[in-house]
Amino acid sequence: MKFCSRCGSQMEDHAAFCPNCGAPAANTAAKPQQPEKEHRSKLTTGLILNNIAGFINLIFIAFFTYSILFLYDNENTPAPPPKEAGIQITYNYEAPQPNAGWFALWIVLLIALFVLGILLGKKKLKKHTLFSYIYLALSILSSIVLLFAFPELKLLLLCAIGFLIFVPAILQIIAGVKFLQGGAQ
Repeated sequence: MKFCSRCGSQMEDHAAFCPNCGAPAANTAAKPQQPEKEHRSKLTTGLILNNIAGFINLIFIAFFTYSILFLYDNENTPAPPPKEAGIQITYNYEAPQPNAGWFALWIVLLIALFVLGILLGKKKLKKHTLFSYIYLALSILSSIVLLFAFPELKLLLLCAIGFLIFVPAILQIIAGVKFLQGGAQ
C-alpha cells in the first residue's frame, strides 16, 4: 500500500491516480512509521507511571511498617478510660489491628507489580498483552489486599484524603492501559 502525498489517503500500489483527490501517482510516498513511535511513547509513559507508583508505594510501605511496629498496641490492651471532674467515661471501641499476613502479601504484590511494569515498559516479555492484563489485575488486587491488611482504611475512605492511599493503584491501572496500547501492533 502507498499513500497520497497530497491528501494522505491509501492507494493501491498499481494506481496511477489517487482515488480520493485525483493527484498523480508519481507524487505518492510510503506513509512514515508513526505507529511504532506512538507505541514506544505509550510504553514509556506506562513505565514512568509505574516508577512513580512504585516510589509512592515505597513511602506507604515505610509508613505502614512504622505504624505496625510502633503505633499499634501489639498486646491488644485497651487504653485506660479518661477521667474528667470525677466522672469516669468508658468506651468499648477497640481499633482493628492490622493483619501482618495480608500486609506481607501486599508488599509482595507491589514488588511483583513494579518488576512486571519495568519488564512491560522495556518490552522484555513475549506475551505482552497477556502480561499487561495480569498487570492490571494485580493493580486492582493490591488495593483489595491493602484493605484486608488495614481494616480501618475502609473508614478512611469516607473522607477525601483517604483516597490518596489509592493514588498508586490508579497510576498503575493507567500504566497498565498504556502497556496494552503500546504492546498492540
